[in-house]
Amino acid sequence: MPGYFRFVTLLAFHAFLSLKVDATVLEVGVGGTYDSTNIVPRPVVTGVTALGIDHVAVLGKTLQDIAWQKSGIFKEGVPAFTVVQPEEGLRVLEQRANELKASEFTILPPEHGLSDIELGLAGAHQKQNAALAVELARRPVRVLVFNCTSGRSGPAFLGSIVNKLSEQLKLHKTDEVTASFFDHVIFCTNVTYADGHFKGDLTTLSIPTDDLAELKTQHQLATAWSSLVPTSQIHVLPSIEHAMDAIDKIKSSESVKVLVTGSLHLVGGVIEVSGLSDAAL
Repeated sequence: MPGYFRFVTLLAFHAFLSLKVDATVLEVGVGGTYDSTNIVPRPVVTGVTALGIDHVAVLGKTLQDIAWQKSGIFKEGVPAFTVVQPEEGLRVLEQRANELKASEFTILPPEHGLSDIELGLAGAHQKQNAALAVELARRPVRVLVFNCTSGRSGPAFLGSIVNKLSEQLKLHKTDEVTASFFDHVIFCTNVTYADGHFKGDLTTLSIPTDDLAELKTQHQLATAWSSLVPTSQIHVLPSIEHAMDAIDKIKSSESVKVLVTGSLHLVGGVIEVSGLSDAAL
């Protein structure tokens, strides 16, 4: 039998897999580098909370030693975050982020929108740690997939999305801004497959040939979105399969949340291409 904590770690992963959880917040037991939880090859994001002199028998007697152990959770191609730390510890964290090839290393400022919020745990460092938790939770990349069939006002529809998004962000008192809510926006046609074919029940769907060839509607939508939200990465693609391939490429390095809207034909095509019929219907 493995040691107690290793056994509990295995049990936890077994539970996560059995229950098919969508996301897991995984905290190390002690340190990080040699901790039994540090077996996830590519987490969505990693973070190190406020460093202190603790577990010295295992982690070392100096802040540098402890920082080295804790930064062992950093992974190649994965964003690494931390809070403001003592200089000697921060240097080690940054060195380890470079050594382990983290995609970025970010130090969150002391005030991060939580100064007026009462937390369940006392202490100034808990404000830092809470701010870190919020930032880690924000790192799933968000993608909007949109199309609007001819005869409907796509720009007006997009304007409604942006306005409603702004209202909801204010309602929930978040410091997120509308301009950076979606990291990627994809405008594609309702053509199901990359070879130009449609899924069976859409074979009668009529799309003007010149519109398809030049992606006129999609470029108009992209222009409209750029005028509303100038910071998103915009993709104009000829089919739903192209759109799903683009999302797969994003998923290879990031965790992704996708909103598909604007056309029921588009939604149906996404379900078809992604093989989600059993889950969605």
